Amino acid sequence: GMGKQAFRPAGIGGAINIGGYRATSLMIVMGQILWEKTWRRRALYCALFLLMLCGLIQTFSRGGVISLFGAFALFIALYAPLRKHVVKLMVLLTVVTFLTIFLTNPGLIDRDLVGLGYQGELHLSSAAGTLTKSQSELLESGEGLSGFDIRTLWWKNALGEMNNHPVKYLSGLGIGGFVYYSQFFDTVPSPEVNSYHFSFFFDIGILGVFLYLAMVVVLIVYLYRGIQAAAQRDQYLYTMLIASCAGMVADTVIYGLIDNDLTSYGAKYLWVPVALCLAIARLALRSESPTGCAGKVQPCE
Repeated sequence: GMGKQAFRPAGIGGAINIGGYRATSLMIVMGQILWEKTWRRRALYCALFLLMLCGLIQTFSRGGVISLFGAFALFIALYAPLRKHVVKLMVLLTVVTFLTIFLTNPGLIDRDLVGLGYQGELHLSSAAGTLTKSQSELLESGEGLSGFDIRTLWWKNALGEMNNHPVKYLSGLGIGGFVYYSQFFDTVPSPEVNSYHFSFFFDIGILGVFLYLAMVVVLIVYLYRGIQAAAQRDQYLYTMLIASCAGMVADTVIYGLIDNDLTSYGAKYLWVPVALCLAIARLALRSESPTGCAGKVQPCE
């Protein structure tokens, strides 16, 4: 709710979702930094990059920050001019990220540790010097479980329902079914599936898994063709397409492993990064066609 704005400022989109969006946006800004030709304009975009990184960190979004490192690595791997500098760039981006965390919101480190199951003394947050409560003490509310522990419990509860009614392996639990079946005995119910990828299985069943795999294959092939076309005909599209792909991986592939689903309000945060990549790839492929506008971003007359 809006009460979270006091300690997880994210505007009206929600800290979890805006954290993912900012991770995607950071990749776009990185692409613009590489594209600019003058140091003055690059410095402006570097300042914007740091401002947006601070904004991401302020959301306390663990997944958003963690996904950045995968996106950094993918960006460097796909962008040919950077590949020979992969080690130096990863070290630089890692140092910049952690330095920004320590200077702006060091409590995020403690939150990451707790989310991974750490139950010892906290040193960097407002709760420094205190001990987290044991899992057994707060099982009913879920407050005492780490982020991954409570998600695992929800997934097991939903799988238990599917074990009791095997036909649901084929058809899934239906829209909103996971939220209902995630509560078992005295565990708190889940507000969502907490994974874009698992949503296809829990909502639609085995049929959803095949739908998901087909979508991934088609998406990869289309984006690969787009990158190849852009690399030959339009360097700006090439840079922006790689940046958007890295951002999509950050928001949907990595962050999407542990948050959001297909049917809640957060579902749009899956499709928007995918649509952005597809739109840029389509521009690149259109410029490749005989009637296209090679080397231009503007639509054909």
